[in-house]
Amino acid sequence: TTTTIFPTMADTADLEEVFEDEEPTRATAEESPGQEDKKTNQRDLLGDGSLLLATHEQGWGTEKPRDLAKVRASWKITFERNGEVIFTPPAGGFEFLLDEGKVMVAIEIGLKELTAGAKATLRVGESWGHGPLSPIPGGATLRGAAIIVELHLKEVTNEMLPGHHETVAQALEFVTEKKEQGNRCFAAKDPLDDGRALRRYQVGMDVLEQLLSEEKWAANFGKSSSSSSPAKKKTLVGKPQAPLAEQLEDLESIKSLLLALRLNAAQTEIRRSKYQHAIELCSLVLKYQDPKSSKAHFRRGYAKAELGDYPGAIEDLKMAAAAAPADVGIRKELQRIEALHKEYLAKEKSSFTGLFDKLKQEDKELEKREEERKKQEEEEARKQKEEEERLAKEEVHKKMQKEKEKAEQDAKVKEKEEKAKAAEAQKAGPQAPAAADPPKETAIAPIKQTVGSWSPMSAQDELDAKTQEIVKQLQEEGKAKGRNLQVLPTVQEPPAPVDYEVPSFLRSKKKKPKQSPSTRV
Repeated sequence: TTTTIFPTMADTADLEEVFEDEEPTRATAEESPGQEDKKTNQRDLLGDGSLLLATHEQGWGTEKPRDLAKVRASWKITFERNGEVIFTPPAGGFEFLLDEGKVMVAIEIGLKELTAGAKATLRVGESWGHGPLSPIPGGATLRGAAIIVELHLKEVTNEMLPGHHETVAQALEFVTEKKEQGNRCFAAKDPLDDGRALRRYQVGMDVLEQLLSEEKWAANFGKSSSSSSPAKKKTLVGKPQAPLAEQLEDLESIKSLLLALRLNAAQTEIRRSKYQHAIELCSLVLKYQDPKSSKAHFRRGYAKAELGDYPGAIEDLKMAAAAAPADVGIRKELQRIEALHKEYLAKEKSSFTGLFDKLKQEDKELEKREEERKKQEEEEARKQKEEEERLAKEEVHKKMQKEKEKAEQDAKVKEKEEKAKAAEAQKAGPQAPAAADPPKETAIAPIKQTVGSWSPMSAQDELDAKTQEIVKQLQEEGKAKGRNLQVLPTVQEPPAPVDYEVPSFLRSKKKKPKQSPSTRV
């Protein structure tokens, strides 16, 4: 039976204080992920404080364990909160393969950071504190708790790296084993196992690639398998062997294994929702290995459909159906994708129709608002123009009134002056010497002429001339300001002429001329 261990809520005051003191150290480690804190000798393996590794004793080995490495190690596990020991290893430790899902992932991550002979303490946060505590089948399993793991890595044996196999047969046997391992992981139908399956397929493709020169690989199989994978290819340790596969039969064997690895990796990526990488793998198969592969067309079509490329998916599925006419599953998938495509087009049409109607309605409203705005501007301009014209007319009227009043006042003053001069002339007339005095008619004539030289008609003409001058000046000022001032001319009938005659009391009486003494008899 499998024992599941859940964390308890018991606390130990001293232990709690220790980890409270370590909190500032964790914050510092989070600021520099993967770097070592020199004060506590801790490394934040993931950069979020969930896995902190402190090495106490350096190992004597030269290599760190990689995936599928054979290791022998031991570890002791305690709860972080209360220091309770929940797992103690056997005397000789455990011997197992890494990345097989037999041990808690956090423990494997910690072991991969050590070399043979090293000892370290690993603090595991609650988010990573789950999984088997040992590789023993049916052993204890932890379900979410912060723990402290005391690690001791005793032995490490890594697999042979790509390019280090001595013969083509050894390399092909190794690749076949990786393919079978990947298939077993894929069959487990677990997200973690899907990742393990992809890593094994990728190792197999890397080994095959090292059997050929870069030119021959590119000519026969296209893009590098390592560069097409989202996982980064690790640096090779040691000097790899020169390309070994030069015979035609070697190429055929490589082609057959690579075809299976690429198709299986594509299927794994589809399950992991990595559709773009699945499309790339299938495209390499169709271009360089088997242009009529029904599996490649089917899986690429499925991945395209998941990315929304329904036309491309339908094209691939039709080719897959043509390559495998007896496969009912391909035809069902084709019908499903075609139905999805029709539904998508209907929704798109409906959404676009609604969008066009909405845009059309918005355009109409915009035009209506624009027309209202123009009308309002025209009305305001018209009112402003009328107001300006009214003010201009009032100004002209005021100036004309002032000029008229001034002219009338001047006429009255002038008339008074003329009357005063006439009165003075009348008084001065009898006292003048007879010989020197001109005839009275001639003396009165200038007065008559002076008095008769002014008339209301002449004053009106002078007023009209000044008015026209003011109007012309205002029009010129309006044009300078962008205004067009039009003033209707004022038509006034001329006043009736006034007949000014010399008053009777001013008329001189004709006197008989004095006779000289010589004529008197």
